Amino acid sequence: MPPIDPIVLRVLGIVGSVLIVLGFAVKDRPHKRATAIVNLAGALIFGFTLLYRDSIEGVVLQLIWGTISIKDFVRATKSPSPG
Repeated sequence: MPPIDPIVLRVLGIVGSVLIVLGFAVKDRPHKRATAIVNLAGALIFGFTLLYRDSIEGVVLQLIWGTISIKDFVRATKSPSPG
């Protein structure tokens, strides 16, 4: 992979982490599709930084988290509730 500034990686990792926590913190709110997308975005961003740093165990965790987010999104799409 081409070199990425360590500060950029750190900022991306923090942004991904914050998105995951925000999506989880508001998970029981009425906009479940939006929170699933926020969770997925966080997992993808954070997972990218972990992959770049060769942290395979972290990447696996983010793949699991992303899969759960996709499942939540699909479930929310099928439900008649808003969001």
